[in-house]
Amino acid sequence: MQIGHQDAKRYGEPAKIGYFPDTFGLVGQTPQLMLQSGITNVFFGRGVKPTGFNNTVSEEIMSPPSLN
Repeated sequence: MQIGHQDAKRYGEPAKIGYFPDTFGLVGQTPQLMLQSGITNVFFGRGVKPTGFNNTVSEEIMSPPSLN
């Protein structure tokens, strides 16, 4: 994270946001490491399905998947 912050400073102030596209394989100390780096917000997800009224889960895709 130190190297990432140093690299990001070349382009301006680093965004202090953690991003985990997959939550498997993270060490138990990840929250502590992030706090020490000044990161207090995290985005993560995997296999998220649309949730509707009354927490019903739909198999319908709300938006097309990215092709990038």
